[in-house]
Amino acid sequence: PDEKVVDGVASFLCKLPHDLPPAQKTLCFGEAARLLPPEQRPLLPHIALRAVTHRQSLPLPPPAQPAALAGALRDTLQCVRWLTVPSAAAPPAGEGGGGDEAWRLVQALSQALLALRRAAAASSGHVELLVGTASGVRGALPSEETEALLDELGAHARAAAAADPLLGESLEPMLFELRFWSAALRAHAEHAACLRALEGGGPAAAVVGAAARSLDAATREALTSVVMQYEGETMGRLPSVAEVDAAMAGQRAGAGVLAVHLQDEESGAAHRSAAALRRLRRQLVPPLVRNVHHVLLEAGRKTGDQDLLHLSLYVADLVADARYGLYSNFDAPGLQHLLSQFRASALELLSAGDGVETA
Repeated sequence: PDEKVVDGVASFLCKLPHDLPPAQKTLCFGEAARLLPPEQRPLLPHIALRAVTHRQSLPLPPPAQPAALAGALRDTLQCVRWLTVPSAAAPPAGEGGGGDEAWRLVQALSQALLALRRAAAASSGHVELLVGTASGVRGALPSEETEALLDELGAHARAAAAADPLLGESLEPMLFELRFWSAALRAHAEHAACLRALEGGGPAAAVVGAAARSLDAATREALTSVVMQYEGETMGRLPSVAEVDAAMAGQRAGAGVLAVHLQDEESGAAHRSAAALRRLRRQLVPPLVRNVHHVLLEAGRKTGDQDLLHLSLYVADLVADARYGLYSNFDAPGLQHLLSQFRASALELLSAGDGVETA
């Protein structure tokens, strides 16, 4: 039966090294296509998806094991790459393989975002664990690799959205979220680089200033993302495997094949809702704000650069901006601490002899 084929071939894919280069994944997928009878070659996209849904069903390590948690996210994102194997590895259109690219892309984007949400929830909002920057611990997912994987997926999705406006409407909410995660992860990696610059025995002021400004840019990109602006159920909700399958005309699987995915999809259901993203937002926003303010203030003190001190104070304007409602993600003690830090920025500017204004 088709479901046995999907499960069996996907199990083999799961046993291969997760960091297998895309070119080798393409060769593996092409060999699978060659070995399958023509009538079962249309199952290839579901075989790729099954490898991912199986990976998503595995329990994640606790925050106390940062390298293992980072490694689990790395392996899942690498596994999502099976869904982006070039279409040249798929059977020709006449053999039932044409037109599956959009289906694979929507499933890949949804699964990648689900992996990020699950890992962030498992880290209790300490996203620095996922890029190997917590307390000097180098995780198994270097920030450069994370960014490359997400950028690759985003590029695929944006190209498809540009070519097909109707598909673009389906992809747009997920692309907004993907940009948010890319910026948030980059901000945590930039924060670690800034701390090294500040504590590294006196690097040049230009180096410290450049690092602080880079962190400011990445943090503002994350905090001003559309993800921060919506409260509805449409934006922020990730479609399930079955919902994508039903929505993509001509790509619907038989009930048996869908059941193969659904037997493991239950584990991710709690993370797909818009409410789940809002809960994560409340965990993710405070450390991003605290990190950028601390670095800008300390870099301004270290270098005497008043522009950095001004930027540290302007973080207050960002937090208070009603468009993003960032203040709503802080509890009362958190806001009180933040106000004391903004006061420190103002006092530092006054002691430097500069006036204090907010935009």
